[in-house]
Amino acid sequence: MLKLEVDGAEVKRLRSRRERSATQKEFAHEVGISERRLREIENAKGLIAVDVVDRLARALSVPRTQLCASALAGLGNAVKTSRGGIASFRALTPASPKWSRMRPC
Repeated sequence: MLKLEVDGAEVKRLRSRRERSATQKEFAHEVGISERRLREIENAKGLIAVDVVDRLARALSVPRTQLCASALAGLGNAVKTSRGGIASFRALTPASPKWSRMRPC
């Protein structure tokens, strides 16, 4: 199962700014996850399955990229500042058949 890093603070900010501001319990139920898992996501603990990221994005009416933007920016900065740049990053990233199933975040 493919998992992504999500900006938990962005999820929390968007949830609290929705037209009908929902409690964590109400929003978790709407997304189909436990309240505990939503708290973990909002506190940036662990990676989130792509299908959960998609459900969060749909419930918040935002593109998936908005929830993943800061994580992707951090990866880009790490690649830019690493010795050897992208070539070094590719050498450190093992080939995996799962890469072919990845969808852009």
